[in-house]
Amino acid sequence: MIYSATMFFNELELLDLKITEESPHVDKIFVVESSVTYSGIPKPINFPAGKYASNPKVRYVLLGEDRLKSCATPWDRERLQRNLPRELIVPSDDDVWLVTDIDEIVNGEKIPNIVECVRKYWYLALDMKMYYYHIDTLFPEDWNYPYAAIGHVARRYTFDQLRRDRKRVKPKRKMVNVGKHFSFLGGAENISLKLKSFSHTEYSGDKFSDVSVVRERLDSLTDVCGRGHVMSVVDVDSSYPKTILDNPDAWNKYRYKH
Repeated sequence: MIYSATMFFNELELLDLKITEESPHVDKIFVVESSVTYSGIPKPINFPAGKYASNPKVRYVLLGEDRLKSCATPWDRERLQRNLPRELIVPSDDDVWLVTDIDEIVNGEKIPNIVECVRKYWYLALDMKMYYYHIDTLFPEDWNYPYAAIGHVARRYTFDQLRRDRKRVKPKRKMVNVGKHFSFLGGAENISLKLKSFSHTEYSGDKFSDVSVVRERLDSLTDVCGRGHVMSVVDVDSSYPKTILDNPDAWNKYRYKH
């Protein structure tokens, strides 16, 4: 079996993009949503259950407040949400798991090759180009936290360990240019909400999350986290997910406008 696991906050179009790209190539897509943000704020339930009710490959899982009571920190909440699919299914030795965040989009046509390589090397880092604010404004560093793992590796380690503890659990190989990481889409208000909600609470204060500060950095294409990075505008080319290339009108609103 080939499984995908991701976590959902409010990114409806990225959810659609991920499911459209992955559905032809995987057997089950786990989408885990929490009733509380990583930072501990109650949030509305945003998953469009009716839209995917007829898709047998999508399994939606809601993480309720009762399970979150044991979490002392934002990172505890994130770990619990990321690891939840592995509680629901004990991986068989030869299962393949693609574990990504909702804004980490694996190009569908790359998945068969990823599966082939995982069966050979067991544990792969999936390298992606990263974009801030728009789908065509490139962050100056690549992103390789997404991964794919064979079942017996996914059974030995938690999903969070495979993502974050790479000094101890090192990928056997890295596959490059397998997809796109579209981070901080949706405008200043939505970016501000994300900064107040995610695990990096060092960026939740007004110095970073105030809408006027966010808008200034968005307009100047500078790093919203204040680390000095500057985005560059690039072409939307054949390396982008086919769903975006086939539906340019739907994605034009996420392109940079000079």
